[in-house]
Amino acid sequence: MDNYMEVKKGIPSRYRRFIFLDSTDCAAEKAFFRCKVPVKVIETWCRNDQPYHFAVCDVLKKYVDRFKEAMEIHKDNMLILGHTDYQEACLNLFGELLTEMEK
Repeated sequence: MDNYMEVKKGIPSRYRRFIFLDSTDCAAEKAFFRCKVPVKVIETWCRNDQPYHFAVCDVLKKYVDRFKEAMEIHKDNMLILGHTDYQEACLNLFGELLTEMEK
């Protein structure tokens, strides 16, 4: 399971929109900086019982490959930072999100 998913927008745009799972200390920013990918975070939200939050962001189309590379680095960094349940949280929380979106 990935730690991000693409959100299809109804109108043509220079940007692609993604939702990704991050820690409350915004650890993904380090991966974005490392991969030199500019990310415009639109919105964040979380459940009170989770140490993670969802972030909705826009990425210019020319940086999408770098964004995906950064998300792989972020996944590894989360384990290094001690978030050993991050992969399981991605699976569970994105599963819940998809269920809610289908309603």
